[in-house]
Amino acid sequence: MAGRFRVQPRFLGPNPPFVEARIGERPPLSAKIPRMKNIELRGVIAAVFTPFTDSGEVDFESLSSLVRFLLDKGIHGFFPCGSTGEGPLMRLEQRKRVLERVIETVSGQVPVLAHVGTTNTEEAIELATHAEGQGVVAVAAITPFFIQPPLEGLAAHYQAIGDAVGVPTFAYNLPIFGGYNITPDDAQYLFERAGVKGIKDSTGNLIQLQKVLDTAPEGTQIINGADTVMFSAMTMGTQAQISGMANVVPELMVSLYESFAAGDLDNARAQQRRINDVVRTFTGPPVATRKAALKMRGIAPGLPRAPLIALPEAEAQQLKTRLEALDLYW
Repeated sequence: MAGRFRVQPRFLGPNPPFVEARIGERPPLSAKIPRMKNIELRGVIAAVFTPFTDSGEVDFESLSSLVRFLLDKGIHGFFPCGSTGEGPLMRLEQRKRVLERVIETVSGQVPVLAHVGTTNTEEAIELATHAEGQGVVAVAAITPFFIQPPLEGLAAHYQAIGDAVGVPTFAYNLPIFGGYNITPDDAQYLFERAGVKGIKDSTGNLIQLQKVLDTAPEGTQIINGADTVMFSAMTMGTQAQISGMANVVPELMVSLYESFAAGDLDNARAQQRRINDVVRTFTGPPVATRKAALKMRGIAPGLPRAPLIALPEAEAQQLKTRLEALDLYW
């Protein structure tokens, strides 16, 4: 059964976007897929931490508190269970419950995108259909990791996810974890042959990002995921940022976006420098270091989930000294 729907979530940035989608059968993978399920997102979307207890269970009260903290700081959306949220380390049921709690706490104030990527198509579809039922505006999936498929298998993977849901599907390009780099040519193939409606590009490769932006078909969206080049990515044409640093310095991330949107490039550039100054203090494992930095701000981020470990106390003290020298929030 075919149909079209439009949703207008609340955004703090200018020109709140509409989500527009057509529900219907796709042609075979060998055929070119028409553009459908369009979405345009704007602003800073927090790749929200998942707080864990020392037994590896989710601390839901701390999760809700973190979401409320980020909403108070002006965050424009949420992306649970990505790499920053340690989604691939969690049981499927944990990922579902985390998404449910984030959506419950957000209570419709800003849009939520769900990360549904796993090593295999079956579980990704299970997570995607659950996410759609919870009211997400889109789903995103990292390229299947550990055993990487060829491009044709990757396209079939994303098409299967898209066939299972009526919200847009984004490919999540993070080669350092996914083991596969979605090149500009690959992106074109996924847009045309698999019905992918966007890409979250976390490579930090600006040359590649520019090519993907320049060749993306109408009705698709490229979202940057590398926080250290957010300003540069916006000058190239990105309108949304999925950000791990938004957990730690949401004020700087939001100020960068809103300054750029208002045409105040000098302040946007200054905020990027401050963000990068904070990033340079992080010399340990990314999740553990960022969680430690947030804890130093008085917000409970919980522990990383095994096999990740918390930042050792000696390293945490050194981190605190470096952060205090920045004269920001520590």
